[in-house]
Amino acid sequence: MNAGPTLAPGPKGVPVLGSLPAWKKDTAGFLLGVNRDYGQVARVGLGPITMHLVTEPAAVQRVLVDNNSNYVRGTLYEQFATVMGSGLLTTDGPAWRAHRRTVQPVFLRKAVEALAPNIVQATNAMLDRWEVAAAAGQRVDLMAESLHGT
Repeated sequence: MNAGPTLAPGPKGVPVLGSLPAWKKDTAGFLLGVNRDYGQVARVGLGPITMHLVTEPAAVQRVLVDNNSNYVRGTLYEQFATVMGSGLLTTDGPAWRAHRRTVQPVFLRKAVEALAPNIVQATNAMLDRWEVAAAAGQRVDLMAESLHGT
């Protein structure tokens, strides 16, 4: 007797809202906790939306490469599009494919290797800022740091 597909584990959350309050309070902390507590493939209810957090490398390969036509970005990405516009992170299907082909040269090994010195320099500058903040007993705002241009 086949019991059907097994649901991925995940937090129960609260009635109706699921894990939405925890998500809104500290999204990064919430997602790290879900990964820690429920593993590399987890199911999360956010109000009427169910999403899956996939961090296991083979599963990421399946979703993003091997079987990508079975997956769409969904409602959360539609909301991102209002802020970020239409791009690689917010589109699916033919529009995504066309955009990906346009930026493909940036992802070639040669191009990435050429950027390595700049990435190292920017990382070192960031770490220097963090060291100064730590020595002064100050907190580091990771959101601001992720948007910081050097």
